[in-house]
Amino acid sequence: MPDVAQITAAAILGRLGDPKRFNSLAGARSFTGLDASGLSSRHGGPTKRSDAVLRQALFMAAGQARRIDPVLAAKYHRLMVTAGKHHTSALCISPPRCSTG
Repeated sequence: MPDVAQITAAAILGRLGDPKRFNSLAGARSFTGLDASGLSSRHGGPTKRSDAVLRQALFMAAGQARRIDPVLAAKYHRLMVTAGKHHTSALCISPPRCSTG
């Protein structure tokens, strides 16, 4: 995970476990409780049934990533201004597909 501090990355990996155990991004998002944020017509924010420490670490990583990456910053801005999403939903929406180098 580029631009994520070592402690935050360790918290995510420690709470998430082996990411290869998920068949898809949707499975991982469901595990984190972030699956409904901005991606469905269901109203409300992230669920509280998942690990709160994992959710907080992911929010922190997403917030930092949008501050550093101009593409993510533009997408966040578009979601907030044009789509009228709440800050939490704008952070939780899947990032654009990119190569992982």
